[in-house]
This record gives sequence, C-alpha cells and structure tokens, in this order.
Amino acid sequence: MIERNKVQLLRSKGLAIAVPKKKIRKPRKAAESKTYEQVRKILRTIGLDYVSIVSEAGRKWKVLAAVPDVAGIAYFPSPDSDEIALTVVEVKTEPPKLSHLSQCFRYSRFADFCYVAISKEELQGYDGEYSRYLLEAERLGIGVISFWRKTSKGRDAYNIDLSGEKQRFDLVEMQQYLADVVGIWKFTRCHTYHLKDEGTIVNSKRSSQLAGEDYTSAKRFVCSTCVTP
Repeated sequence: MIERNKVQLLRSKGLAIAVPKKKIRKPRKAAESKTYEQVRKILRTIGLDYVSIVSEAGRKWKVLAAVPDVAGIAYFPSPDSDEIALTVVEVKTEPPKLSHLSQCFRYSRFADFCYVAISKEELQGYDGEYSRYLLEAERLGIGVISFWRKTSKGRDAYNIDLSGEKQRFDLVEMQQYLADVVGIWKFTRCHTYHLKDEGTIVNSKRSSQLAGEDYTSAKRFVCSTCVTP
C-alpha cells in the first residue's frame, strides 16, 4: 500500500499511518467566472454601449437550461421609437467542443447575436478541432472570440475569429430576458430603453378583443420623465 501511495508512514514517537489527502479540483465554472470581466471589457472595446455580467441573474431566471455569461447592447436612438441589438456571450475555458455551440445556439431564441468566447490557452494543440469548431459555428451563425486569459506584450489580447450573424429571435422572449435578467426595460410612452432604477413598473391592461385574454395585463415600465403625478 505504501508503494502504491495509498498510505504514508509518519515519523514521530512511534509509527502512524496517514491517508494522503485527495487533490480537490476547482470546478470549471469557477475558472470561467474569473474571465467574465475580461470578456465584458472586450465587448466594450468592440463598441457595445452597455455590457453586464449576467450569469448569476440568468440562473435565477430559470427559464433556460443554460444561460449566457455576459450580455451587452448596442443602442439605436430614433425620433419615434428607440431600438437595441442584444449580444450574448458564452464563456469557455476548456478545449473546443461542439457542445459549446449547441448550448450557445439556444440563446438565439432571444438575442440578436450569439457568441462563444474561448480562451486561447485551451486552443493550443487543437488546431484541427478548432477549424471544425469555427466551421460549425459559421453554419449556426454563432460568432467566436478567442482571448488570452494571461496577456503579455507583443500579442493581441483577443481576436474575433468569426463574426456572429443576426438571429431570428422571438421579440417577447427578448423583452423578458432584458427585463428579468439584464434589468433593461422599454418604456411604454416614450419608447426608450432604460435601466430598472431609472423608472417604475406599472400594471396596464390591453384590449382582450385585440390582444387576447392571455395578454390583457402585463408589467410595463415607465421612465421617471413620463410618470404622471
């Protein structure tokens, strides 16, 4: 048992047997969570107006089996009704697997653009697998960002290896995700988007004849400028 490292002999006043402690591996998600801030900064660098780490809030939502780690929006003001484009990112710190892409593709239900951000350290020695990874991502319209977890001089901190394509999402699910997870609501009067703490939620009713019984009441958001006394 000593030779197989099952037990160890300890020197003291006598002999005692000690069972070696097993090494505890940190969960993969814990390693990924350390990179969320890096990915958030990358999305700001490429031009998104607002970016938030949403992993924890998404898990509380419990609508999806898997949830994005980072979400950002591009804002498009308009004289009549403002619009936004929602980009969500799944962060991976492990070698490329096609399951990453199927997981990320679920987010096309509510997002304009879906991305996987994968660390370059885990891509080393996986050139063939990564080529197939990018090919499948292109078929699904998923974008891929590769980034160094540990940066150094003389190399790019990240690369956009594949740009995501516009997804055909469900507008209702998008609005629900923005409100419940990201904390962004579209206001009912001035048709602008704001963070939740910039206004108030009111209950309003729709016409049952026009919208149907299932949609006669809903939580709406009104910005502080439009709230009536």
